[in-house]
Amino acid sequence: MISIIINIFVTIVILFALMLTNNTAEKANGNILLGASLPYSELKNKEVLKIIQDYHRTYILVGVIFFILILPLLIFSKYVSISTLYILFWCCLIFYINSIIKKSILINYIC
Repeated sequence: MISIIINIFVTIVILFALMLTNNTAEKANGNILLGASLPYSELKNKEVLKIIQDYHRTYILVGVIFFILILPLLIFSKYVSISTLYILFWCCLIFYINSIIKKSILINYIC
């Protein structure tokens, strides 16, 4: 029982931290937006605002999908080795998807 709580807590903390980190990239910090420097006049550009909306929508969708992917831990919880491997796989997958999203946003942003 305690392993279920620990596994779910760890995965939710990782997901929550990743969502908060990516949420701060949406807000302009000086002239830096989504990790790129922009002139102040371009921060309110319609194309830039559309990119930010797409970024936000994508991360909400990814957050919901990965939250659903936490649920199989309830099934695997009595098998410690399988649940540990599942959490490892889940973490690797979420960080890999995160890097793909950032690269795709950057490519769309440059082009």
